[in-house]
Amino acid sequence: NASAEEILKAIDQIDTGTQEMGEELGGIKYEFNTMQKLLDEGNECWAVMMVEGEKILTDQEDIKALDHIVFINQLEEAINNNTVFEGQLDPTKCPFGAWYLTYKPHDHDEEKCYHAIREPHNHVHLGAGEIVRLMAEGKLGEAREIFKNKVLPGVEGFKQEYRGFHNGIELVALGFVKSIESIREISTEVKQLYKSFSSIRKIVDTINNVAIQTNMLAVNGSIEAARSGEFGRGFSVVASDIRSLASESADNADKMKDILEEMYEQTDNFQTELQEIGQLIRVQIEKSEVAVVNLVETVRLRSAAAETRRVSQAFFEEGESMVVRVNEACNESLEVAEKLKKLTDEAKLAADEQVKGLNEISAAAEEVASLADEMQAY
Repeated sequence: NASAEEILKAIDQIDTGTQEMGEELGGIKYEFNTMQKLLDEGNECWAVMMVEGEKILTDQEDIKALDHIVFINQLEEAINNNTVFEGQLDPTKCPFGAWYLTYKPHDHDEEKCYHAIREPHNHVHLGAGEIVRLMAEGKLGEAREIFKNKVLPGVEGFKQEYRGFHNGIELVALGFVKSIESIREISTEVKQLYKSFSSIRKIVDTINNVAIQTNMLAVNGSIEAARSGEFGRGFSVVASDIRSLASESADNADKMKDILEEMYEQTDNFQTELQEIGQLIRVQIEKSEVAVVNLVETVRLRSAAAETRRVSQAFFEEGESMVVRVNEACNESLEVAEKLKKLTDEAKLAADEQVKGLNEISAAAEEVASLADEMQAY
């Protein structure tokens, strides 16, 4: 009877552990659902950055022409004051022209933009050349017409491109900030998951140990039943069932442990990726902020921005894939927990049968002893 009570106590421990494990797994699912929302927000934010980034890649070479703002101002001043203009008239000798001769486009779209820039750029220089010639001939009126109809339209186009580019850079910088905020929140969720994993590991170890003890108790119960002869025959079958259930519980606990190890490893890798991408984005923010006020740095930003966009987009895609994988492992763990609960319920019934059998054996033994006492009295 003591053996049966010990088995019931052990099964209660397994049942309690299974319930706790289910609660922890529910918490993990909640954390990962939160991470999924954050990743979705990050992807939406990144989609905006990708659109603005494409505008940057398309427009940024036009910004080279902004070097001509000083050039245009000096030209206009020369016309207004009827003074000699000393700016560079050769379109291949200015900073943009020199760059243009050596630059190699990265793709077809960039090549189209690359060639489209040359015409307005050359118009500015050729227009300036005509203005200088007309001024030398004393034709200031015609010089002003050339400036108005040939030079200024190109300049205004450059300004429009710059405004769009400037706004795009600012949006990208804000997007990077938002990405870092999302990553910081995801990182917090990952840290919380570490605690959950630790709790579940302890529960699984406890279930495993109790299952082993239950198995041993069931073996002892079978031995006791065998000694009881006919009265213990049914109990022996029940004890065997308990032993099988305990063994299956141990197997499920081991399976749970394997799943948790996989979840932990995936989450750990996730944390590492978060740190790496966070650092990339922080660096990019610094570059973006500089680019807004520094046109030279803006041009240099191109390759770094494109690479960071590529890496970050890959990160969010991998993050979503990882959440799906971990959720699958979590669902599998919940299935194991439900199976453990079912096993413990069955084990309780079996143990109750064992107690009932032992009580019958005990009652029968007492009855035999009582009859023996009565016979001795006669």
